[in-house]
Amino acid sequence: REWPERRLEREGWLLKDLEVMRLPDCFGEPVLKCSLRASRGGGGGGSLSPIRAALPFHRFATGDVVTLCSGSTPRLPAWLEDRAPASQAAEGAIEGVVSQRTAT
Repeated sequence: REWPERRLEREGWLLKDLEVMRLPDCFGEPVLKCSLRASRGGGGGGSLSPIRAALPFHRFATGDVVTLCSGSTPRLPAWLEDRAPASQAAEGAIEGVVSQRTAT
C-alpha cells in the first residue's frame, strides 16, 4: 500500500526541506544534525543571522531508524526497493538512527 506524500507529511512520517549539518563523529560513526532551512532575519537593526523554526509535527523519536535522501521525491533505500529497477532506487539515500530529538 502506498500513501501520497501529503498524507505522509500530515501523519508525521515525512519531513521535507531539511538542512543537514555534519557534527563530529561519535565512536567513528558520522553524526548529522537535521533542521528546517534557516530564514534570514530582516527585522530592525539589519540583523542577518539565521532564524531556525521549530520542526513540524512528526513521529520520529530517539532510537528510530530513518532514511535521509536528497531531492524532491522521497524514496526508500535500494535494499528496500527490491521490486523496483536499480535506476529507480534512491540514489544517495542513507539510513541512520535518531540519537537526539529537539524542537529545532
